Amino acid sequence: MDGRTLDLRVSFRGWRTPQPGLSGSVRSTPDIAHLGKRTVPLARYARRVVSLSGSITPSSTRRTTDIMKTAQFAVAGVVALVALSPMSALAQSTASALTQGSARIVQPITLTKNSDLAFGTIVRAATGTNTVTVDATTGARTLTGAGDGAAVTSTVTRATYTVGGEGAQTFSITVPATFSMTGSADGTITVNLTSSASTGTLSGTIGAAGSATFGVGGDFSLPNTQAGGNYSGSFTATVAYN
Repeated sequence: MDGRTLDLRVSFRGWRTPQPGLSGSVRSTPDIAHLGKRTVPLARYARRVVSLSGSITPSSTRRTTDIMKTAQFAVAGVVALVALSPMSALAQSTASALTQGSARIVQPITLTKNSDLAFGTIVRAATGTNTVTVDATTGARTLTGAGDGAAVTSTVTRATYTVGGEGAQTFSITVPATFSMTGSADGTITVNLTSSASTGTLSGTIGAAGSATFGVGGDFSLPNTQAGGNYSGSFTATVAYN
């Protein structure tokens, strides 16, 4: 059977034909070829039913109420089964979506040290403690605290760096919180580090080289008991694309 509409006829025993108890139609897929004239296997075909309509045409009013109840029960059963079953006749079997891919290629990031962190020469206090600071942004040295130490004119620099890479790209800056300097004769000094920035942006535009700079300073405590000598140590600064 090639059509999508089949006649559904339900006959009731004890009633003469051609007066059916229920007549109507169902919309179905083409492979339902036969539903039978007296027995309608509703459960078997419920998956394929999309809609059902019908009317009661009893041949006598004597059992109209019984037929109405039976027909209503059959219709309700089909509708319930249809609601719970996949409707393959109307379901969409395939779907598609256009998806794009993208990538950004940038040149490697580089970091060049231009100068080291130098605190210069300091006269330790005879009494009390001083704090020696080199500013991360300006490179200026200050001596604070209750000690009577003094700063001697000498070479003082903040650590400075140049970052290179793809133009207009942002990057992060990482330096350790502290590092240690060891004296040539005895003793150690713990230096607290500060960076002039935690992030930066390379100059220029993407497709061309860009650059940026930043500085690192620090401070340390200098008590009157600190051993004399030349102190030195090292730390690592790191930059990375965001």
